[in-house]
Amino acid sequence: MRDKRLRAYPWLFATWAWRILHRFHDVPVVAIDLRDTFGVGRCNFHLLDACRTYYKRELPADGWQVFFKSGHWDLPGRRWRQKRRNQKQLAKLRPINYGNARASHQKVSNVPKTTDVFFAGDLFHGTTPRADGIPELKALEAEGYRIDLPEHRLPHDEYLERLAGAWLAWSPSGYGWQCTRHTEAAAVGTVALSNYPTILRDMPFRDGEHCLFYSPEPGELSAAVREALADKPRLQRIADAAHSHLWRHHTDKAQAERVTVAVLGRRFDGTPADDQSETASRLPS
Repeated sequence: MRDKRLRAYPWLFATWAWRILHRFHDVPVVAIDLRDTFGVGRCNFHLLDACRTYYKRELPADGWQVFFKSGHWDLPGRRWRQKRRNQKQLAKLRPINYGNARASHQKVSNVPKTTDVFFAGDLFHGTTPRADGIPELKALEAEGYRIDLPEHRLPHDEYLERLAGAWLAWSPSGYGWQCTRHTEAAAVGTVALSNYPTILRDMPFRDGEHCLFYSPEPGELSAAVREALADKPRLQRIADAAHSHLWRHHTDKAQAERVTVAVLGRRFDGTPADDQSETASRLPS
């Protein structure tokens, strides 16, 4: 049980300090929202007003949709979008990646490719892209493709090894589009195969260059798998490019430096950021 005599006052200070500190000192406030939802709840509007930038993992292509049934009773219309306060809030929104490269990913290297497609996740109680895709993968397996669909949760090391042993890592949307599987695949030399993005992304993996995308209509996943596996040298080139892109742009340090550049206009070493278009992504105001 919490000892209120010892912890109440520090806890209250931590709760309220960031709300009032910027009123007395020029301290930049940054918000990072890594939730699955595409919305910003009304409870966070005071933070959206106080911060310089609001980073959101699932930032819709139309940024105004974050205010659906929170800032607006429905989808914000023309009149609501013209209000100055709402435009100022929108201008603070930035995309941020979810799931960066980790040192543990480097344990798996040069694993022989023994399967064609790998997927580890909830097969029956997930989202519609997963539910719709499983029958197509089963049909591909019946055709002779090597499909690895473990039915139980794997230890992390085994998961990475089996991921590295596949040519393709199926990575469909979960509750949000972004998934750690996207970056894990790139880290171990496997090409991520995902349904087309529904969000804005930070330093994105590009279709045909670092990953492969498919349309969610029936039959498109199967067609994408067949086409991809017909050209293994191309898959190897994509995997190599994704690995380089990952370790250049999607480490914790690289991501933190992009936040610093966007907020302060300079890098960790104090030098000004000359090319902010590469180091900071932003919605048009």
